[in-house]
Amino acid sequence: MHEKIATIEDVARHAGVSIATVSRALHKPDVVSQTTREKVQAAIATTGYTANVMARNLRLNRSGMILLLVPDIGNPFFSAILSGIEQGASKAGYNVLIGDTQNDPDREA
Repeated sequence: MHEKIATIEDVARHAGVSIATVSRALHKPDVVSQTTREKVQAAIATTGYTANVMARNLRLNRSGMILLLVPDIGNPFFSAILSGIEQGASKAGYNVLIGDTQNDPDREA
């Protein structure tokens, strides 16, 4: 049996605040009182809530993904470049999806 994943609604209910207040406490804490932030943090700890990045990106119409196509992923030249790109993208909050075109111009179009 699967445990129910905690939602922002669950946090709001446990903290006794609105969903908008939970969102502000998480994303713009300077506009929320210290007492309210503490209630929200306690509710997060109680419910085990973690932000759903995929859902947030869908709502914001962002994928958070970068697609990289390379002609030959087995080529050490491309492997080194891909590693650097992936590290930089990760630091910027992006995930990298890599496609190997296998030197096929039709797949590269």
